[in-house]
Amino acid sequence: MAGIVISGLHKTYPNGAAALQDFHLAVADGEFLVLVGPSGCGKSTVLRCVAGLERPTLGTISVGGRVVNDLPPQERDLAMVFQTYALYPHMTVFDNLAFGLKMRRRPQEEIGKAVAAVAEKLGLKAHLHKKPRELSGGERQRVALGRAIVRQPQAFLMDEPLSNLDAALRVKMRTELLKLQRELKTTVLYVTHDQTEALTMGDRVAVLHSGRLQQVAPPREIYDHPANRLVAGFIGSPAMNFITARITGKGDGLVLHLGGQTLPLPGDYLERRPGLKNYQQKNLIAGLRPEHFLPLTGARRGMLGRLKIRVEVLETLGPVNYAHFSLPDPLAGREAAAWVAALDPTVPAAPGQDLEVAIEPRHIHFFDPETGKAL
Repeated sequence: MAGIVISGLHKTYPNGAAALQDFHLAVADGEFLVLVGPSGCGKSTVLRCVAGLERPTLGTISVGGRVVNDLPPQERDLAMVFQTYALYPHMTVFDNLAFGLKMRRRPQEEIGKAVAAVAEKLGLKAHLHKKPRELSGGERQRVALGRAIVRQPQAFLMDEPLSNLDAALRVKMRTELLKLQRELKTTVLYVTHDQTEALTMGDRVAVLHSGRLQQVAPPREIYDHPANRLVAGFIGSPAMNFITARITGKGDGLVLHLGGQTLPLPGDYLERRPGLKNYQQKNLIAGLRPEHFLPLTGARRGMLGRLKIRVEVLETLGPVNYAHFSLPDPLAGREAAAWVAALDPTVPAAPGQDLEVAIEPRHIHFFDPETGKAL
């Protein structure tokens, strides 16, 4: 296996559209790194540039310490798994798995042993004689993975390989893929638009937006400490709630103005959050994840106090209820901001009902209203 280093990557198309701008990323040897972002952000372009399917406008790409910019795809020793599987429909599973080795003119005995080993590992042994049309979606995906694995490349590039599967099969294949990667100790650069996949699969997660890298960190850090509002709003489901807020007062009189309500803050709050000191008496963006609302009965000492809400829509999902509500947003000059709270199903709630909830100050995120940078 080998690491992948991308330095100063730019990709501009002839029509002037910039797909990537000053993109830097290092994938360590044996690491599973997930590149995530909304559709059109440039994540597949990164993969195609690394694979050699597109030529970058500027920048260098190294695999295993070797610059590969000028090498054709077949000489980069990388294996790519596509969203559409890209299997040969007229070939059997065996022939699909063996195709890459046959093209490299490996001995028949070696090909047979390699295909048998991969088929055993992926549970495809009973399907080697079948054509792709005779397989389920999950089986086709395993064949596509097996075709990449059997080559034993330096690294794997995966472009949304699970997005065509149904929800239950996606969860199963996530687990199988992770087990396989840990067993083979492979280097993987994995692209997805699904932030759940990113958080559950990646050793590290790289968030891309509009061709620019926003943050690279382990999943927990990305979730708990987003670098900016773009990352905070994209990672998490349901998404983080945002509203314009202002901190005033000092000491025991420190308060947060939010949603037309005034909520007390601990006296040492600014000492523990020094990034906020220059924003007193100024508008900033406050963010709160839906799961960080608590009923008053669960509120502990040090809570913000009471935030009054009126439930507009209630989504019941079994282990959690999502209460949708609106808060006035006078500091932003708009009528209301739509919010959602994830509540324990034991909390009595119904559309049209008034509730009071509590929030821990440490769970509130703040962002610069101009740059979006986390404070």
